[in-house]
Amino acid sequence: MPEQSQALIDGDDQYSLAGIAQPLVNINLQWGAQTMPNSIRAYIFLDAATDGRGGISASILAVFISMSALAPIVAQALELEEVIVTAQKREQNLQEIPISVTAFNESDIAGLGANDLRDLTNFAPNVAMPGLASNVDSNITIRGISSDTRNTGFESGASMYVDGVFVGRSTAMTSNTVDVVGLEILRGPQGTLFGKNTIAGAINVTTRTPGDEAYGNAEIQMGNYDLVRGRFSFGGPLTEDGRVSASVAAHVSDRDGFQNNVSDGRYFWTVNNHGAIAKLRFRPNENLDIVLSADTFEDDSRMNITTVISGLGSDCCVDDIRNTDINAAGEIERKFSGGYLSIQYTLASGAVFTSLTGYRNNKRKFTSDDDATFFPVLETTFDDRDKQWTQEFRFANSAGDSVDYVLGFYYYDQQVTSDRDSPTGAIGPDCPVCFAPVPLLVALDSEINTQSWAFFGQADWKVGEKTIVTVGLRYTDEDKDLDFFDLRGLPPFGIISLNTTDSISDSALSWTAGVSHFFQENTMGYAKLSRGFKSGGFNADYVGNPELAFEPEYALTAEAGVKFQSQDNRWRLNTAIFHTNYDDLQVSVFNPDDLAGFSIKNAAKATIYGLEIELTAALTDGFRAIWQPRIPKS
Repeated sequence: MPEQSQALIDGDDQYSLAGIAQPLVNINLQWGAQTMPNSIRAYIFLDAATDGRGGISASILAVFISMSALAPIVAQALELEEVIVTAQKREQNLQEIPISVTAFNESDIAGLGANDLRDLTNFAPNVAMPGLASNVDSNITIRGISSDTRNTGFESGASMYVDGVFVGRSTAMTSNTVDVVGLEILRGPQGTLFGKNTIAGAINVTTRTPGDEAYGNAEIQMGNYDLVRGRFSFGGPLTEDGRVSASVAAHVSDRDGFQNNVSDGRYFWTVNNHGAIAKLRFRPNENLDIVLSADTFEDDSRMNITTVISGLGSDCCVDDIRNTDINAAGEIERKFSGGYLSIQYTLASGAVFTSLTGYRNNKRKFTSDDDATFFPVLETTFDDRDKQWTQEFRFANSAGDSVDYVLGFYYYDQQVTSDRDSPTGAIGPDCPVCFAPVPLLVALDSEINTQSWAFFGQADWKVGEKTIVTVGLRYTDEDKDLDFFDLRGLPPFGIISLNTTDSISDSALSWTAGVSHFFQENTMGYAKLSRGFKSGGFNADYVGNPELAFEPEYALTAEAGVKFQSQDNRWRLNTAIFHTNYDDLQVSVFNPDDLAGFSIKNAAKATIYGLEIELTAALTDGFRAIWQPRIPKS
């Protein structure tokens, strides 16, 4: 038998690859009522990264350029901008909501050079997302809770909403930030207003909606490994009265790979993706606002999530992880598309009725070299597809001057299909280390249909001038049906076949109750208790046993925090401390008696607690410092 090989799977050294290919030049053109005419901007990119061999390299990657025609010189006060968020389904000041939130506006996203969600999670406490391999399996971790997205029957503990529409599968969470004007990362259970599968938190994304004024933006980045990244957006009124307006935005990225496959000269970690979003807005009168949106995204990059670092086949890669030697193609195909129709009507009383209808269609296909060698021992092709319809109705109103409330109904219909094919090689000159005399195939097909509906409501009651009591409740009912087929023939286990159907039904109450108090105009403290719910599911993956279903999990979180902003608005300090008790936590369990080894099961209990601190300061004009220690413990 050959020496056992060890594969590096998205480990620390793999993360260092992210620093290898970075933009060298960034040129940005803007025009519109709120930008200086004919302005040209570029940025300084300072890159510091490990070199893959234990060293650290740093270099200045670009030079700042600023040009503007007829641009007036305006004296600006040195202070932080007011941050407006929609974490509670209405516009509010970040410093006035009893939620631990990290918020990014359009200028933040541009200033941080963020091209997708991964670039922003580095600036949010107790939030993490894998590096380059997250294009294959997006795995967002909030407050220590993460979810393996390879299993299509396993829901994520943190959900994303784009313009209010639920993104059902987390594999679609890494699309571009083109025309994104706001992104909020909400930590802790958000089940009352956002629904199921927000037991760890929620990510709320807002894209630009066209209005009365024309605007435009174009940007191009160029870098090493022939990186070219471009994006543009423009929009404005289509009629003189501004009642009809439209916008279009698009992006494209292309880059050569930087990990050489020594046996055939192919390169991994290429980038080749593009996407677009278009909106049409109609406002026939002051009370009615209708928005129709459509978007698409395609990715045909090539990635390699395994690299041998010792044992068989490691000679190529011991001294430089930019080399590998495998036989699988490593190509990933991702296609996301969808849209929504938003209808918002404001009554004479000021109450607002909202209807939001959404549709998403996601596809992902990827081939992995499971043996991580140049021999055709075993490789797996993952082919996953899902489509979903969502419908939400909301009614927001005030009862006098002391109570603001939101009532709503939500419906969700999803179909997820997955195909797994794992062919093996045969013992022979091309594969002396293969373990079967003839080629074998391990195949899996599954389909999961989900129907879910919920009623929800939340109210803020002002008790006096400085205290607000918040209560919220959501009832969710969900049904899931599974069709599952698993066929395998691997000596010495013989042929195992499983063809079955299964169904589960879950219902749960999610709620929140808390109080917030304004000690001063610029200082607010809050305390709350929240219960979250994550639906059960199925092991629609290689599991090797007929125990496919697992139960839902529940979380009870106690949280307290303080939000402070200085009188001169020069600095802001937000803190939160939390303690979460989980019941029936869904975990990946290793069972050596199973052919596949891993399956999702329910643990009895788990506890996670920690502290979050966000300090933001305006040091000089255009220069802002952010300090965010991460202190989770479980």
